[in-house]
Amino acid sequence: MSMSFGISASSDTDSGLLENDLSTFKGALKTHLDAIDNRDYEKLITTLTTEDTLTLIYPEGYLIKEKSKYLDSHRSFFQDESWTLNYRIIREVESSEMGFALLKCSFDTINPDGTPYQIDYFLTLVFQKISGKWLLVHDQNTKSKFKKRVLSIQEI
Repeated sequence: MSMSFGISASSDTDSGLLENDLSTFKGALKTHLDAIDNRDYEKLITTLTTEDTLTLIYPEGYLIKEKSKYLDSHRSFFQDESWTLNYRIIREVESSEMGFALLKCSFDTINPDGTPYQIDYFLTLVFQKISGKWLLVHDQNTKSKFKKRVLSIQEI
């Protein structure tokens, strides 16, 4: 099960993000998160590295290194409409060639047996400037125990 993004968002940093503008780090981040928010697989693809290697680390420590497997994981993730994922951007760092965003996330879904499943984690998204576009090269999910869950944009 892929658990990596958000439905409800907030940012502790500059909120001047431009959707569909991959020429800036903030625009690429916004486009990527909007693709997840809207379960827009085609838009997600535009935000990913052009290389064959794209790392994804799940909260349990499972590592994927192939872009094709990342895409397969997210295709099925987007088809599942039972999940909700709320996040808040808590840090962004950008240099001339690399940028990363750290997000605090709360994920909720229903398991196949009908029982609820929840996980709180930190999400690190790393983008690299490739041929003038900021593209995702690394997606890491780190399980955590928050004192307060991220439940909605209104509570942030």
